[in-house]
Amino acid sequence: MDLDEWLLIDEEAHAQIEFLVKDGAPLETVVAASSAKEAWDLLSERYNGVGNARVGHLMTQVYNTRFAENEPLETQINSLLGCIRTINTLGHPFDDHLGAISLINALPASLGTLKILLTDTQATAITADVKARILRDEQRRIIESGSTAAAFFAKAGKKPQRRERRERTVDRPAINNNKTCTHCKFSGHDILECRKLKRALEDARDSESKLPKSSAKLAITDGRDGDGGDSDTETTISSTETARAMVSLSDHEDIGNQWILDSGATCTMCSNRDWFCNFTRLPAPVTVVLANKHQILGTGSGNVLTKAQGKWHRAVLQNILYVPDLHGNLLSVKQLVNRGNSIQFTKDGCKLLDPRGTVFCEVTHSGSLYPLPIRVLMPESARVAITQLDRFPTEGEVFHAALLTYDNTSKADAQTWHRRLGHLNDDAITRMVKRGMVHGMEITAGSTQDPHCEPCLSGKQTRTTILKETASRADKVLGRIFSDVCGKLPTRSHDGFEYFVTFIDDKSRKVSVQGLKHKSDVARHLQDFVSQSETETGYRVKILRSDGGGEYAGNALVQWLDDKGIKRELTTPDTPQHNGVAERMNRTLLDEV
Repeated sequence: MDLDEWLLIDEEAHAQIEFLVKDGAPLETVVAASSAKEAWDLLSERYNGVGNARVGHLMTQVYNTRFAENEPLETQINSLLGCIRTINTLGHPFDDHLGAISLINALPASLGTLKILLTDTQATAITADVKARILRDEQRRIIESGSTAAAFFAKAGKKPQRRERRERTVDRPAINNNKTCTHCKFSGHDILECRKLKRALEDARDSESKLPKSSAKLAITDGRDGDGGDSDTETTISSTETARAMVSLSDHEDIGNQWILDSGATCTMCSNRDWFCNFTRLPAPVTVVLANKHQILGTGSGNVLTKAQGKWHRAVLQNILYVPDLHGNLLSVKQLVNRGNSIQFTKDGCKLLDPRGTVFCEVTHSGSLYPLPIRVLMPESARVAITQLDRFPTEGEVFHAALLTYDNTSKADAQTWHRRLGHLNDDAITRMVKRGMVHGMEITAGSTQDPHCEPCLSGKQTRTTILKETASRADKVLGRIFSDVCGKLPTRSHDGFEYFVTFIDDKSRKVSVQGLKHKSDVARHLQDFVSQSETETGYRVKILRSDGGGEYAGNALVQWLDDKGIKRELTTPDTPQHNGVAERMNRTLLDEV
């Protein structure tokens, strides 16, 4: 594997890691990595720690674990025991008695009686016994409830919520006395609990829905800035901030499917939920105030993958506020600039440049707006592909060449799908499509695969085991002669020999060795050996076994063997075991030398 191929595979793995990690701090951890291995090591260090830190993390998890009542105890117990086994594997033995105590300590508060019984009766508790007693008690409670296991756990999960709600109700007066609403200026509650603000938002949403689509929609923003001043980190959408934007979205067709460059928006906003490759719903809505004093809500945030200048760019649009009632999609200029990008405005439009100064998008103004000529990669359409990189990304770069293609449905014939899916059999491919096991897969012409697929035939071929000893040997001298050429030798002899050829009789196993300056000398030495052997023994050579090398396949030598009536036995290519007698002799001679 060459360097370029390795870099492509490494970049593909790096992209997969980035797409699968959660948004926010985990994503920022791996984006700064320069390779897939570094990204994986950073994630491992973040979640598992290294050395003693990991052991400490596991020990804390063991002693602080509390089992939930709305989940089966067996699964939770196995997870806790898995942590204990990991601690033992890391060279810190965890006593079985301590493991049993950890199981008892992790039981929920509703099983207090069982905890007391296990603690008092198990003077020398064993983990396996404690686990068995806990599971038996759980099975007893399920049977006594008269319902199924799923209904039992669902009912158990609701009890803590009601108890917690009652506790909050009791404590609320003491807490609310210290709160002051910034909207209505009354004490006793904060802005998230303000009923006047909620009614105002509902009235604004109702009046906003009655506006005609062709009416102007100006968005202004006030409140806390989402980009954090001069920081180059991405905006994190807060559930208490108020977003703003200044852009007119009127008199433009299909404005809901375009991105508009907005110099007054505090953060990038999008009204299309399907565009997000990852999405997080906000715990409380974000207020977006429009120029006509109406207010709409942002309900979530996430990232969007876009394509500009014919190339896919990942991580271009991050922490986008999802505003379902917004008549368009606004790209915040301030958010782009704070990420290290720059914008050059001209009389015809503007250019967007990445931190390296490379233009990744050119915009032509349309009236008073700057609609961006970028496409959005739908998450269900993303498929990883290999793209040639001009160089390997360095640490801190924001824009990377994305490894993505855009297609809602992939169409190909059965033979192509057979190769794409690792030479899967035809029945399995057809079953995948008919049963809907794969989305976006369609089989076109050619419903049957090629019966003569060479990779399949090669991969499924088998060969008979080669025996170490032959079942038949020559019954007379010179009945069969084994021959092989060895060389080129690393050191030339005094006589100038760089090869040697061996002739071995199958019956007597007598060996004749001749030095060679060139492989072409084999024919002459073979003729001399045959003449001398036949004269000395009075027998004739019947069979000559050798490999298919050119020194044994010359026309002159083949004609001479035919004239002498000597049969040729050629071994199977790449199977030296068929000529094992000669090969073993070569090895013995080289070991002696």
